[in-house]
Amino acid sequence: MRHLLTNCFPVLVLLSLPAWLAGCDSLRQEVDPSRLNREASRLVVTSFLSPQDTVLAVKISRSQPVLGEEASYGTSGNSVPDATVTLSDGTKVVALTYNARQAYYRADIGQLPIRAGRTYTLLVQTPDGERAESSCTIPGPVALMSIVYDSLTENRFGQQSRRYFARGLWVDPAGQANYYQVTGKYEFLVKGPNLLIPRQMGLLSFNDEGNSLKTDQSVDGKEMVSNRAFMRGVYYSNTGQVANSNNQFQITSITMNLLSTDQAYYRYQDAVSRQAEVSGNPFAEPVPVPSNIRGGLGCFAGYNRSTLILQLK
Repeated sequence: MRHLLTNCFPVLVLLSLPAWLAGCDSLRQEVDPSRLNREASRLVVTSFLSPQDTVLAVKISRSQPVLGEEASYGTSGNSVPDATVTLSDGTKVVALTYNARQAYYRADIGQLPIRAGRTYTLLVQTPDGERAESSCTIPGPVALMSIVYDSLTENRFGQQSRRYFARGLWVDPAGQANYYQVTGKYEFLVKGPNLLIPRQMGLLSFNDEGNSLKTDQSVDGKEMVSNRAFMRGVYYSNTGQVANSNNQFQITSITMNLLSTDQAYYRYQDAVSRQAEVSGNPFAEPVPVPSNIRGGLGCFAGYNRSTLILQLK
């Protein structure tokens, strides 16, 4: 069965059509449905290397064609368990083994230590001849100098309240392009009846102000500051106490990580972040996610992490 595509609007007339309108018939084009989904799925490779990691990990899955019967992408159901996956630093090659429970390939970090300034090559081969590869160079570390803990006043449900956030500060190394991502968590005590786990943890959220990524464009060699990282869902009243689900919260510490990343990592995470912002919006422009995988899709990149902990009374 063939579909008929036309660029003409349906027109209802009683008289003969003008010549220019009748010419729309020439814009018809018959399309064979079997050709719409001819492109086969491709290998999707995701791996980020860091000197601070304890394991070498690579995720291998398959892309799902746009017109496929399922919409899954990069899920465990799409995983490729029978590939040969190797990492090399130019002198040593290490084979990674598939972990069925977590659906990724892994090896102990001791088999191939990740060091700043060194270039690593990833090679993926499947039994049917597919081949995907990429390389990355690990950036040097940039020290996180301090964490600033602050608050702002908001009108929440008709009442003035304070909302707390943190910022990270560091000095950018001069004379080179640098890319950063800030991540972190906060720990807090929950005071209330019948609590089995009084000390809990939440992730810092950058969603209210841009995202967690930064570059040193126009600020090369200068002090840099992150966007505000909020304590998600934690609001304080004017008395300094926070009420949420009839419990009392007290933030005890903030742990912040500064990731000095390569360009591939930055571009990939930036695209993923912008894609998430427009997800579900039918009027938004689609955000293409860049790939640096030859013979496949995905991202193979490196970063170097520094960590600072702010203890609060």
